[in-house]
Amino acid sequence: MPMQWVEADENAHIRREDNEVEALYRSRFVRCGNFEDTPGLRTDSPAGDVDCHNLVCSWCACEKLKIRSADITNAYLQGKEVDRAILYRIPRGGILECDVPKGAVIAARVPINGTRDAGKGFWRQLKEIIVKRGFTMNFILPTFFVLRREGKIFAVMNTNVDDLLYGYHPEGKECNARIPKHFQVD
Repeated sequence: MPMQWVEADENAHIRREDNEVEALYRSRFVRCGNFEDTPGLRTDSPAGDVDCHNLVCSWCACEKLKIRSADITNAYLQGKEVDRAILYRIPRGGILECDVPKGAVIAARVPINGTRDAGKGFWRQLKEIIVKRGFTMNFILPTFFVLRREGKIFAVMNTNVDDLLYGYHPEGKECNARIPKHFQVD
């Protein structure tokens, strides 16, 4: 599959004629076009809805706790490994500071931006880590997780693709604080 570099200025939205803001460029590999035709590929990924956000905010307000958030950077590259071969052509212009021969390909272990199952692969990895920390997933709202011990709720968390919204009592801090540490977080 072909790839390309996409560069975006993260500060473009705050720059105006009267406001000089230095550019903050971010680059990423993305897959070009829709060339993937893998049968049976699960592409759905739960996204947190307003009810889940409201549950976290309401619980934190009632318990007089801080509402916390985290944004996981390069989330798709931190997802579950794929069980199929994904090969990409090197983008035009090559890869900086790498001596890659012309015509070489890159083998991906995880889905990258543009693959149909990238969001699902990341969410499966995130869910696995959250559950390993002792949280239980809500059966009706699968992006909402609760940490309970002896019938008392110590922490709540909602996931929305690569964003986390959560709150916790001091007793739940250990389990909750480790989740963002498994990933690269902004």
